[in-house]
Amino acid sequence: MAQCFSRMETYDTCLLVAVMFRFQPLPADGCPPTVGKAGQMERSRAIDILRTLAILLVLGRHLPECPDATNSFFRAIMACLHRGGWIGVDLFFVLSGFLVSGLLFYEQEKYGRISVGRFLLRRGFKIYPAFWVLTAVTVVVFWFHKHRFDPGQIMAELLFVQNYFPGLWGHTWSLAVEEHFYLLLVVLLWLLSKRGNNLNAFRDIPKIFLAVAILCCALRLLTGKLVPFDVRSALFPTHLRMDSLFAGVFISYLYHKYGVAIQSAAQRWRWGLIAGGMLLLSPAFIFPVETTPFIYTIGLTVFYLGSGCLLTGFMALKLPSWRLVRATSYVGSHSYSIYLWHAGAQQWLALFITRIILRTDNWFVGAGVYLASSILLGILMALAIEFPVLKLRDRWFPSRSRTISAS
Repeated sequence: MAQCFSRMETYDTCLLVAVMFRFQPLPADGCPPTVGKAGQMERSRAIDILRTLAILLVLGRHLPECPDATNSFFRAIMACLHRGGWIGVDLFFVLSGFLVSGLLFYEQEKYGRISVGRFLLRRGFKIYPAFWVLTAVTVVVFWFHKHRFDPGQIMAELLFVQNYFPGLWGHTWSLAVEEHFYLLLVVLLWLLSKRGNNLNAFRDIPKIFLAVAILCCALRLLTGKLVPFDVRSALFPTHLRMDSLFAGVFISYLYHKYGVAIQSAAQRWRWGLIAGGMLLLSPAFIFPVETTPFIYTIGLTVFYLGSGCLLTGFMALKLPSWRLVRATSYVGSHSYSIYLWHAGAQQWLALFITRIILRTDNWFVGAGVYLASSILLGILMALAIEFPVLKLRDRWFPSRSRTISAS
């Protein structure tokens, strides 16, 4: 399952939903606002901390197996992380649905219509340039090391069908799922928006989510019964995973429609929501997905419900401005690039450092180098590629949801 799961994170990080916080409308990014030194709204640390949690779960999934000589308790903890770290993708999916649909809900409320073209252009600037650079570097490295691959793998990546056909990497399948989701969502909401010029045009969102949830779960059960388990057939296809993203859409709709009531309830029950979310996610860390049909069928429904609870609970938190909190949220703000490059960091950079420079096979050194190189390389690539491109995007195609953009 190495390199199988997720990022994920191909969504616009600054624009969520217009909910109510402290009985005031939230900004278009849907996050409880905090005021910076200049008086401007800053991005939500809670959302970025959830992103950090998601990316750390994915990185933990791909850690090398802990050797038997290691302390048994520590080895058990690492085994649990490896067993269940893949659900970081489910958390990313729910966040993505929540964030991206919030852009469109806010746009409908503000302008009475949705600009499909502008939305897709802005999505493209967010997703494609960083991904194209990864693909180009991968081809060059594979060619240099005489690693066998065929043009079909490149085309699968570039056409975002690598969740149905073999691509260059095992983890980019989730980008394909999200790309398909973006296209379907904007068309769906555009069609619904024709029924009115306010949020009431989207009144059927709960029914649509319920239909999608039932259909995807039924398809997972059918696939699990008819097809022997394989991650590519059981976990990668868009038609089996779309409900996770629509769960985020449903939560976003509730925040828009019932902002004061939802936020008030979330603040009252925030710790229960967080605890409940962790409980719902826990089966993934106990039962191996490869041998437990419940996990890759009904379990995926349970996991996005747990992710939704975490999201709702974290949104209601009032986080302190500690250095550790700021550092954790900083990592989350770069999670898309970290996700994109973590497999390359592991296969190229970490192996080179441990074997050529440090000349050691020590597990702790290798694990530390892998985690550090994945995070640092991702941050560097975000600063070099992702963020400059987003600045150009915001200059050329300003957001219709908010004038300030953090990515």
